[in-house]
Amino acid sequence: MGSIIQEGFSGRGLGFYGMSNARTVDGVLSVSDALKTAGLDWVVDKIPAGYNVDGKFVAAGAKFNLTQRRDTKAILGQVGNQYTVFQNEQAFSFADELLGFGAEFHAAGAYNGGSNVFLIAKLPEGIKVEGEEEMDLYLDMMNTHNGSGAISWYATPIRRVCTNQTRLMVSKAVSSAKIRHTATASERVAQVAETLRLVDTYKKDLEVGVKSLQEMEMQIEEVENFLKEWSESERVVKNVLETYNTSELVPRGNAWGVVNSVTETLLHNPARRTAGESRWASNLDGPNQRAVERASRMLLRRNG
Repeated sequence: MGSIIQEGFSGRGLGFYGMSNARTVDGVLSVSDALKTAGLDWVVDKIPAGYNVDGKFVAAGAKFNLTQRRDTKAILGQVGNQYTVFQNEQAFSFADELLGFGAEFHAAGAYNGGSNVFLIAKLPEGIKVEGEEEMDLYLDMMNTHNGSGAISWYATPIRRVCTNQTRLMVSKAVSSAKIRHTATASERVAQVAETLRLVDTYKKDLEVGVKSLQEMEMQIEEVENFLKEWSESERVVKNVLETYNTSELVPRGNAWGVVNSVTETLLHNPARRTAGESRWASNLDGPNQRAVERASRMLLRRNG
């Protein structure tokens, strides 16, 4: 088994560090090895839902099926008859090709009893913007077993100085995508090529977007007015403004500092404390991420 990541989400570790059963998988050379190291090489079955009548099982109908972990017998979700189970190794098989381009697997884990599984890879090139410490770029890959979503990936830039996740809404750049379930080697290679192309485009657009935000000067009154426009919650506005005024990790006097105040507050000092799993999901592709995207979109729109 890989080592358990000790850093808590409320600290300054990366977001997935707060998952109780996340494991480091540094140095592994394949998806298969990463999943075995993290204890994620279990099998999921689709079984009919139903009930017992006089000791006999009666199926509830073709539209009612359950997904179940074979090792623990835990029920992961209810799915339809057309739902196809993709085992974790199948779902992430395209990522083996990423290693040939310099990517490195860093962590893997599951939550919601195994309904959601993730594999994290660090990409070889980060984000470089003049006047800003280089940001690392990660690819967060997700698989689900409860019918809630497809296999997907998210390009996630992380500021090294504060581990703020800064996946902004810039231009028309694509920072996430749904992965098709493919079987052949040629399809898998094409899928990886498309993934890398989208990530490279996003990286370049993000570099331009960050520079634009850095160049957009904002006085404290403008910051206060913007935050009130961005959020109707007085408590959220107060928390973000406090972060902007006091944090040593936030640049001040420009829109880039405002965006970092938003991300730092939502990731590390939210108005309401929630469980690590909920916060991870929210920061990855939920309310927190949408709030950060909305803030960056509004600010970039100001700059024309």
